[in-house]
Amino acid sequence: MPSSRTVAFWSIACACGLALRAGSAAGQAAPTPEPWPQAAPPAAPPAPTVERWYGWQTLLADTGVLTLAIGLGGHVDERNDVAVIGAVVAGLSAFALSGPVVHAAHGHWGKAGGSLALRGGLLLLGGGLGFAAGQDSCAQYAYDHEGCGVGYGAAGLVIGGLLAIIADSAILARDQVPVPARSEPAVAFTPLRGGGGLALIGRF
Repeated sequence: MPSSRTVAFWSIACACGLALRAGSAAGQAAPTPEPWPQAAPPAAPPAPTVERWYGWQTLLADTGVLTLAIGLGGHVDERNDVAVIGAVVAGLSAFALSGPVVHAAHGHWGKAGGSLALRGGLLLLGGGLGFAAGQDSCAQYAYDHEGCGVGYGAAGLVIGGLLAIIADSAILARDQVPVPARSEPAVAFTPLRGGGGLALIGRF
């Protein structure tokens, strides 16, 4: 018959074996199933926009440029070539940059470049066509017609500048802005002592 020590030893060994087996089974538990993939939420529709015309700002800037040009022309000595050239350069530079500055202030850098090209192109085109027409018209004179095309060229510059101002204001000076939110008006009743009052609530 086995001794009590042998029985105790085998009892402890069986208990340890069962504990190790239970721990191994717990460590090898079945993996959690992965959740079903969910569809991405639909994209929010773009906010409604409305077209806004800000051509009055370019017209206002060009009015300031024309006022500057007239002021410079009235105070420049025609016999001083340096002063005349400086006034012309200052006026043309202000005219070329007035529209692009307005477009850039609205964040439209592409339109700013288009405005600069439009103004410069129409000025050169108008001045060149006017000078060529003046030279052709004055060619019939045998003498003293070398500077005859200058006046026609100046007139062509003025016409080209006016066309550039109109086109810049009417075509380029437009952008898209969000539609302003409006709340529907509502009538509210306010109880007062001995009666009440009606109030119109809303934002317009």
